Amino acid sequence: MKTANKSVDNAALKTQFHEISRLKTSLPKHTTFSSLSPITRDMKTSHQLSPRDSLGFSLTETLFVVAITGMLIAASVPKISDIANRLVLRSEASSIRLFLERTFNFSLASRETIKVALNSGELIAAMRDNTPLFSYRLKGGISLAPVSSPLIFYPTIAASPQTLLLKKGQSSCSVIISLRGRIRFSC
Repeated sequence: MKTANKSVDNAALKTQFHEISRLKTSLPKHTTFSSLSPITRDMKTSHQLSPRDSLGFSLTETLFVVAITGMLIAASVPKISDIANRLVLRSEASSIRLFLERTFNFSLASRETIKVALNSGELIAAMRDNTPLFSYRLKGGISLAPVSSPLIFYPTIAASPQTLLLKKGQSSCSVIISLRGRIRFSC
C-alpha cells in the first residue's frame, strides 16, 4: 500500500513539475515565477499587458495638461506686453533725448534761442521767429503729456527746466531737462 501511494505522489509531483516548467517558458524573460501571485500560478497563464496599459494618455489627462498650460500662458501675457511697452518707451525716450540734445547743441553753436513745442504728436524745434529747424514724430501708440510751456534752449548753458512724460498702456517714461541743459530719461 505504501508503494502505491508513493507512485501516485511521484506521478502528481512530475505532472506539477511539467506544468510549472511549461508556465515558466511562456512567461516574459524579466518575470520570475516567484513574483507571480498564487492566483496567476494556479491559472497557469502568462503575464500579459491589457490593451489599456499600452495606449498612452487618457483624454482627461490630456485636457488637464492643456488647461494648466492655458492658465500659465494667460497669467504671463500681461507681463510680456508690459515688458514690451517699457522697451518701446525706453527706445522712444532715448530718441527724444537725442533730438533734444541735437537742438540744445544747435542752440549753443548758433547762439540762438530755440524753443521746442509739442504739436499733434510731433516735437518741433523752431527759432525765436518760429522758423522750424528740426522735428521729431512720436511713434504710434505713445502719448506725450502736454507741456504747459514750450521748452526753451538758450545760447548760454541753460534751458528752461521741464519734464516730458511719455505713456504707453500702463507704462511710462520721463525725459528730464535740467536748468543747465542736461537731458536724461528714466523709465
